[in-house]
Amino acid sequence: MLRLYNLWLLTDCLEVRSHGVERTILFTNRENHAAQAAYQGIGFQPTGEEFGLVIFQDNS
Repeated sequence: MLRLYNLWLLTDCLEVRSHGVERTILFTNRENHAAQAAYQGIGFQPTGEEFGLVIFQDNS
């Protein structure tokens, strides 16, 4: 399954690159080693940066 995900992700990355995108940033949970391995497998590199995420509730 991981290889299929890598292929899908790589295909999407190549698609956006064909539209002139030069930099892509992906986020994973710190403990999500499988996703990190998949991203590194297609050339992404960890930056060591950590970001928080805030999700606002839509009350409309």
